[in-house]
Amino acid sequence: ARAPTPPRHSSVRLSQPSLVTGGRTLRHRQRRQLVEMLEEGVETGDLQADWRIYRIPANERRAMITQYYSMKVLKRARSQTSFHECVQQAVVYEREVHQFLKFFGAESSPSHNPVTINTANMQAVSMLPFWHFTEDEFLMLIALSAQALIKTKPFKDHPANKGLPETLRRQKSKEASEAGATSSNQSITGPSVAERAAAHFKRIDPARGVPMGRLRREDTRKSRGASKATALQGKGRVDIDEVFRCFTPRLRDISEEQAVEYRGSAEVTSGVPGEHGTLVSGSVLAL
Repeated sequence: ARAPTPPRHSSVRLSQPSLVTGGRTLRHRQRRQLVEMLEEGVETGDLQADWRIYRIPANERRAMITQYYSMKVLKRARSQTSFHECVQQAVVYEREVHQFLKFFGAESSPSHNPVTINTANMQAVSMLPFWHFTEDEFLMLIALSAQALIKTKPFKDHPANKGLPETLRRQKSKEASEAGATSSNQSITGPSVAERAAAHFKRIDPARGVPMGRLRREDTRKSRGASKATALQGKGRVDIDEVFRCFTPRLRDISEEQAVEYRGSAEVTSGVPGEHGTLVSGSVLAL
C-alpha cells in the first residue's frame, strides 16, 4: 500500500505575504489620510497645535542671536570703512584735477550762482538702527536653530524641518551630528553652544540662503487681496469699476488723475487731422 501524501500548505504560504503587504498598504494609507486631515485642521484653524514644544531652548536662542548680531556689527564696520575710503579717494581725485587745471592757467573762483535746494517740501525719513532685526531675520534664525536641533525628538516635526527635500534633510541631520547639537535635557559635550552657532552660520550657502521648510510669514496684504478677489469671483460678471475699487487708494488716485487729464486734453484737442490722420491739439499747431 502507498503511504498517504502529506497535506499541501503551499497555497497558505503564498497567501500570507499578500495579506501582510495588503495590511501594510492599508496602514500606510490610513496614516497618510490622518496626516492630511491634521494638516488641513491646522491650516483652517479647527485644530490648534501646541507650539510651545517647538520653542527654541534659551541657550541655543541666545547663541544664535549673539552670533548674528556680531555678523551685523562686522558688516556695518566694513561698510563704513569702505564708504570712508571712497570719500577719501574722491577728494584725492578732485585735488589732482584742480592742480592739473591750475597748472595750465585755470583760475579757481567760487561759483556765482550756487544751487539752492528747497528743503521745505522734503519729508524726513527715519531709518531703523543697524542692529534692528526684521521679521524675516527672526524667522531665518528660528529655522536655522530648529535645523540645528533636527536630531532631537521634539524638533524633528518643527515646521522648519517639514517639507524639506530628502537630500537636504539628510544634509541637515549630518551637520547637526557633526556640530554636536544636543537637546536641553542632555549634557552638553564637545563644542560650546556659541561655537556650534558659528559653525551653522559658516555652512550657510549665500546663493541658496537658509531653507525655511514650511515656516512662512503670513502676508496680511495678500490675504486681504485674495479675499476681495474671491468675493468678486462669486458675483459672476463684475463691472470694471468694482475691480478698480479693490486696488490700493494710491492706484485709485492715479487712475482718477489720469481720467481728469484725459478729459482735459480731449476738450483742448482740436479736430484738425495731423500728418497721419491723427488729431493735433491747438498748442501743437501754434508751434
